[in-house]
Amino acid sequence: MKNKYSEFENQINNGVLLKYPCYSNQERELLKKYQIQQNEMRKKLIKYQSLQKKSWLISKK
Repeated sequence: MKNKYSEFENQINNGVLLKYPCYSNQERELLKKYQIQQNEMRKKLIKYQSLQKKSWLISKK
């Protein structure tokens, strides 16, 4: 799990560095935190939507 997370973090680091080379380190850190938050929210939304779909299918029966 830690390996996957560090790989994910490296991808974010590389993406931030490539997209925003003129930003300061502090700005890059904020962007990384923002991107990680966005990813977490996306995961929660997908989980919520799948739960909604399951409950809809159950109630339909």
